[in-house]
Amino acid sequence: MVRAWVTTMSTDLEAVVNPLAAACESGYVPDELRVLRNPGVGDRFDTITSMMERVVVEYGGDDPTLEVTDLDSETDFEGIVEHFRTPIEAMDDAACVAT
Repeated sequence: MVRAWVTTMSTDLEAVVNPLAAACESGYVPDELRVLRNPGVGDRFDTITSMMERVVVEYGGDDPTLEVTDLDSETDFEGIVEHFRTPIEAMDDAACVAT
């Protein structure tokens, strides 16, 4: 069963990593990380996604697949909706998606 974690990005490390760590602590350790990157994130993106990957590994998961959706604008609401909708629609019945 594939387990995907779908989230947006922030310049605040804790805002992105803490919910993932809480999910892992509760037993939801994802195989895939699907992250929405917008222009406002800047140079924090690599640091934060690296920490997300580390959290998954520390909770006993394998190195997760990282998939990134890039937005041209922080107000691209259609792109934001598609970022969440696409992986949910693509998963089969045995998969699990958390947002």
